[in-house]
Amino acid sequence: MNNGFILLVLIISLGVVGLIYIDTHVMAPEERSIVVINKTTEITPYGTEYLILADDGVVYRTKDWKIYLTMEIGKRYNISVTPSLSHKKYWIEKVIE
Repeated sequence: MNNGFILLVLIISLGVVGLIYIDTHVMAPEERSIVVINKTTEITPYGTEYLILADDGVVYRTKDWKIYLTMEIGKRYNISVTPSLSHKKYWIEKVIE
């Protein structure tokens, strides 16, 4: 009984350490400088996603309609982005002034 409890606590601890590592290293925000090439929206089951195509070939996503509306095509912006776990989607957190 005691060994099973210790094993369970060890497994939970390793899981927590793994999640902390993912959050601090894999999901760490990055700062990028982009020129907006095109903008569009996508309706998903979770709501509207605003898509911004940049000059680096990456489609950045945001849920914040204010960011989407203030970004103008052809202008350069410094942004803070968070990649998804698969690094296939980049989420704009904020525009850096």
